[in-house]
Amino acid sequence: MKFASADPQKPTAAFWELVDLGRRKPDACLARLAELDTPELVDLYWAYKDAADLLREPEYYEYMTGITSEDGIADLASWIVAQGKEYYQRILAHPEKVPTEEPEPYFDLESAAVEEHIERHGDGIPWRDPS
Repeated sequence: MKFASADPQKPTAAFWELVDLGRRKPDACLARLAELDTPELVDLYWAYKDAADLLREPEYYEYMTGITSEDGIADLASWIVAQGKEYYQRILAHPEKVPTEEPEPYFDLESAAVEEHIERHGDGIPWRDPS
């Protein structure tokens, strides 16, 4: 199963299905992560990270007026992805609609993928080959 696409703004439908499952049923999402093979898990992590990183650009964080740290900006970007495809795409298209405060607690699929990888291999997600 493929989660990333050539365009980081457009993760695959399988990616968004897993994001939605995490929002609705976190335990079922964790069970699904456990079923992924390692390359799929790594692909999921990088698809999520790439999508969130797009929201860490100046055009977005200039509107995050209540966020005072890099960690806060990263958390908010991850939270935006966790809200699902429609919300994410709306924010990408309209940076002025970025929430201005720290996000409420949410199921963090990116961190869950890292934890699953650590459980299997004893370490975090490997860096991507830049080639």
